[in-house]
Amino acid sequence: MKTFATSLDVNNEVCSYITSHHLPYYDETSIDDCDFISVHLRFHFNYEFDKKTYKRIVQSQKPIVIFDYLEYGDPAWHEENAYSYLHGDRVFGYKWTAPTGCMLNYPEFVNLINGLKAAQPQIKCYFMREMSKLYDYTQCPFPVYPIDYCLADKALNVEIQSKEDYFKRQIKIMFNWGNTCVDRRIMQWRLYKYCVDKNINIADTEEQLKRHLAEKSSNIICLFHRDYHERIDINQYYAQSKVIIDVGGCGVKCFRNTQSAMYAASTKHICNLQFAYPWEDMFNCIELKVTDRNEILLKESINKIHKCLNSDKDRLYAIYVNGVENARNYISKTYINKYVNPRIYENIKPK
Repeated sequence: MKTFATSLDVNNEVCSYITSHHLPYYDETSIDDCDFISVHLRFHFNYEFDKKTYKRIVQSQKPIVIFDYLEYGDPAWHEENAYSYLHGDRVFGYKWTAPTGCMLNYPEFVNLINGLKAAQPQIKCYFMREMSKLYDYTQCPFPVYPIDYCLADKALNVEIQSKEDYFKRQIKIMFNWGNTCVDRRIMQWRLYKYCVDKNINIADTEEQLKRHLAEKSSNIICLFHRDYHERIDINQYYAQSKVIIDVGGCGVKCFRNTQSAMYAASTKHICNLQFAYPWEDMFNCIELKVTDRNEILLKESINKIHKCLNSDKDRLYAIYVNGVENARNYISKTYINKYVNPRIYENIKPK
């Protein structure tokens, strides 16, 4: 299919994730020549509504498909009205009345909300990153589907290890995180305490981890606090881990959801969100325990991970295998061609 891709943002082009993981599976062309217009939305503090491109889109009367990558993870969960994020109207082209979220405080962002509402007849389907299970999307005038971060096609080369090799892995728990969520910081502290209580080797720098691995230690917990500008090739260490902790950040959904499951049994901070291919507790992931506001119950969650590591190895290995198989659904080539494109085609084809 041919598409014209836009962020409807004068100051920010379509993000690099979209250009590398989505757009290679389409023929990019002009508004006049495309089969549909793909609108890729993220929030930027310097957002400026692109009135010129918007006017051309409306004049063309071409079908619009929205990819809504806005996030509402931390700090939303730690506000008094956090629960409204799971129930509120926040669908572009339909209703946007959810309180807080700060978006309504930006006049240019309000222009985007109003513009897409006016273009509603052109919107044929909608893909939403933070899609709540608690909101009734059947009232929307177009179908709404979950969208997720997917993996590069090279993940097709990752093979499932045998049970024997899996349990030879030296890293018990890997927690690699950036500073975008209060729960991540407290999780780090809780894991330090767990290491002390259980007499487990701690590695919180890459050099420490390399030394533990070289010394053939099989009792390692790796706690890497690395922000986005400090990222390393983490997959080499994921492939040596039994369990990887995946905690929501700025958004509940992030690239680690699938990246972690491709290499190890992974935890999930699901928060009543919908996924294209579901993550099921104790089948293909270890779901973290949360409050009714989705804040992580850290002590209980770590106890659950400990039990998985030490009490039922058959179950843990099955979670790893099932997780890899589910993560394969999220490899870009598969995800776009088998999940995204059939839904687009179904909704833009002539009736």
